[in-house]
Amino acid sequence: MFGNSEVAIKSLSLIFGVGTIPLVYVVAKKLTTKVNSILAVFIVSASPLLVYFSTEARMYSMAVFLVMLSLNYLIDFEQKKDKKSLIKLVVVNVLLPYTLVGGILYNLALWICYGIYLYRNDKYNYFRYLKSVGAEFLALVPYFMLIVHYGGMRQGFVIKHEGVLLLAQVVDGIRNFFAINLTDNIYWASVSPYYISFWFLLFVIVPCVYFVCGLVRGIKTEDKFLKTIYCTVILAFVFFTITAFFQIHLFTARYILYLLAPMLILSIIGLSEKFSPVHLKLFVIFFVISSIFSNIIYYK
Repeated sequence: MFGNSEVAIKSLSLIFGVGTIPLVYVVAKKLTTKVNSILAVFIVSASPLLVYFSTEARMYSMAVFLVMLSLNYLIDFEQKKDKKSLIKLVVVNVLLPYTLVGGILYNLALWICYGIYLYRNDKYNYFRYLKSVGAEFLALVPYFMLIVHYGGMRQGFVIKHEGVLLLAQVVDGIRNFFAINLTDNIYWASVSPYYISFWFLLFVIVPCVYFVCGLVRGIKTEDKFLKTIYCTVILAFVFFTITAFFQIHLFTARYILYLLAPMLILSIIGLSEKFSPVHLKLFVIFFVISSIFSNIIYYK
């Protein structure tokens, strides 16, 4: 429609990539403090993986945006218990799998985790939510029909060729999520040797340890709804790993890129409980500045 120039082809990803940034602030502000929300915005804005796929002519940045929008309406429904927020949540959750094949794993994790949360804490809205899940499922019937055909095609020419899931591929996926530089495991499952050096320790080990520790600390929260969000994101990651193990798809970070922005927000919340404000701010400054230089290198 807009031609085949590089700008025309890639601008849609850029729009959704940039649009995710204020959405991250809005969602984070509803879950945590203003300071933590700003820190999350800086982290997401500089994340090498998010920046990388915001310049590519594919659907990944759209999926990131939709998951953040889904969490926004989920929080709104939890706080207001209004029909309008629930309808918006349903619409966005229907759009996600049609945008990205594997987006259904997020939906499944949300159905389970939020359903259990409501069943234990709010029976009336539990049944309202069940009806909305039923509506989502009906709207996704064509998706399930397409996915059966699509899955059969990919099994023949992609998945079998790549072989079984290896632990090293999972490690690479986590590294691509949280480290300051990226590995070859962005597009295809691969096993690359790691050369341990001071820079590897500084730019890979350090940020990965911080973000994973933030997730582990955060999930211990006493806030039941916030814990539900932690469980949803982690369960979606587990579902992705299990399905990769059964060779339904490849284990690469791009297929679950939509979980990265929520994970970064949740990590910041956890880190704010574990470290002092000054410590956390220094880490964010280090991550952002280093990521900017890393992004410049990838640009070249």
